[in-house]
Amino acid sequence: MRYTRLTREQLEALHEEFARFLATQEITAEEWREIRAHKPELVEEELDLFSDLVWERSLTKIQYLERVDADAYYGYFYGETEARLLMMQINDPAIDLRSNEGWGWLLEHIDTDAVEVYNGVQQFVKEDRNFQIFKMIRDGGMAVTDGQRLSKYFSREHK
Repeated sequence: MRYTRLTREQLEALHEEFARFLATQEITAEEWREIRAHKPELVEEELDLFSDLVWERSLTKIQYLERVDADAYYGYFYGETEARLLMMQINDPAIDLRSNEGWGWLLEHIDTDAVEVYNGVQQFVKEDRNFQIFKMIRDGGMAVTDGQRLSKYFSREHK
């Protein structure tokens, strides 16, 4: 298994997609009931395969991840062959970037010495892209976003 198995709740929410998945495996509803009753190892394999397919499909669509801490912003843009990082750090404990006021302050001061801005680019093999995104979500507390905070900056800085 490449990723993690979907939770029971996730699998229940995707029951129609799972039924279609079983159909592509040429497993009928009656055969699935039989498998569930007598072949638990095959049930595990099918659930793992389906989970990986769902993760792969979902991760392929992701372009932006971000995490906002009180004193730092981490934004990632994932292209096909590289990941770009934008990290902004502030050193004023009175400002909390997680608030609207703090975010506004950051945007007003982004080009001043009050904000340290770091950029990075990491190349990767196309096949590793989705696994890197998965690890960032799993290990880094990153949230999937629409890129509103990042797209303008990345298009300006990384052309």
